[in-house]
Amino acid sequence: MYHNSKNYIDFLYHFKNKDVVLFAGNGINGKGLIPSWNDLIIDLLRIAIDERLSINRNKEERDRLLNIFKENKGKRDWTAYEKVGLVKRLLKDQYAQTVKKYLYKNIYGEKIKTILNEGAYLKSIVEFCKTNRVKAIVNYNFDDLLDQALRKEGIDITVIYGKKQEREGSGGLPVYHVHGILPFNDEPLNENANDIILCLEEYFQSMIEPYNWQTATQLHLLRNNPCLFLGASLADLNMLRILSAARHYMKAWKGEIFTLMCEDDFFDDNDKENYPEEEQNDIIQLWATLLDEEGVRVIISGSDYNSLHPFINNELNKKE
Repeated sequence: MYHNSKNYIDFLYHFKNKDVVLFAGNGINGKGLIPSWNDLIIDLLRIAIDERLSINRNKEERDRLLNIFKENKGKRDWTAYEKVGLVKRLLKDQYAQTVKKYLYKNIYGEKIKTILNEGAYLKSIVEFCKTNRVKAIVNYNFDDLLDQALRKEGIDITVIYGKKQEREGSGGLPVYHVHGILPFNDEPLNENANDIILCLEEYFQSMIEPYNWQTATQLHLLRNNPCLFLGASLADLNMLRILSAARHYMKAWKGEIFTLMCEDDFFDDNDKENYPEEEQNDIIQLWATLLDEEGVRVIISGSDYNSLHPFINNELNKKE
């Protein structure tokens, strides 16, 4: 297994002795609860095609349209931002509501209680927050499962989101939903639902406003605190843009940004076994070198996703 001893030692020093900031990606909810970005986008494309492009097209023809995106047919590869941009154009005023519906498609009835009580990765993050060493959380997810898990354990939080920097809560741990939020409830979506950053248009808008609160907050936190990325692939363009800015425009780079990943993060589903162990390590090391160029130091918890929460519990949550 790929291992960088210096990264590991520095990681333990920073996260046991300083106040830290967590950056949470899609993976913190565990596999199968919230869809991966790719699975969510395919769901959105399917419903957009069925509802807006179904006139004079039978199911076989609609499936053929969907396969163009699944297999990236044609001269160019469709990016995730472009695919969702097409969805937004087709669904129009139903866009945000449809995103929310398919975001939570696997959570229904009493299942939310089970997730909050038994979700091992979420629980390990909540336990870390109980140590009072977490200064803030930057949440890239549209869902609010981490927010609910924190509140369930009595942790006082303030959720910040939307273009107008809306706030919910009266103090305590700040949780910044910098890409917007679609809460898990039955209430009608408010105007802030249109502030989610998922398609190309929304991404470009964030580029046009380089000093918006979302960008300014992330840069401030990255520049001034030890930071840990959890459940994040670090392949998102908007995320990489922020990291690059923090890396290149700081007067003194402290080298205190880490990402906790497992080996499976570097391979497609069921793809890792196609490579011998030496080649697996080479692939991970090349990606780790690339991330290090952007100032992010990679910590590998183990071979698969089940190694992530024990690592947090054993290395960060255990009492000295």
